[in-house]
Amino acid sequence: MTALPLHAISLYFKTVKFLKNMRFLLSVWVFSIASITSLTAQCLEGDCQNGRGVYQFDNGNKYAGDFRKAIMNGKGTLYFANGNRYNGDWQGGFREGLGIYYFSNGNAYTGNFKKNKFHGQGTMTFTSG
Repeated sequence: MTALPLHAISLYFKTVKFLKNMRFLLSVWVFSIASITSLTAQCLEGDCQNGRGVYQFDNGNKYAGDFRKAIMNGKGTLYFANGNRYNGDWQGGFREGLGIYYFSNGNAYTGNFKKNKFHGQGTMTFTSG
């Protein structure tokens, strides 16, 4: 068996101490973020875990519709803080399938969505005609 040099042992213990300190700081940070989020984002009514409910996000957006495993899934409407609105299909937290996206200026897109983006066939209606 070979003996390790003293500087290697010292470096090992310094590394272990550093990692323990980082783990502590990370846990404090995670707890702080979770506390802040829980103060502003919340289920306002219904079952926002596995059912129908209304959920207020910390950014001012509000979702009313179906949830599965606490994620928007099924049919629902997302009201954006900027005045836009989406009404339609959701899958895994994404606008996915058929829906209508209403812009705050009165324009609207009716059609297919995939991963929150317009996809495939759709019609854009402008208020200007």
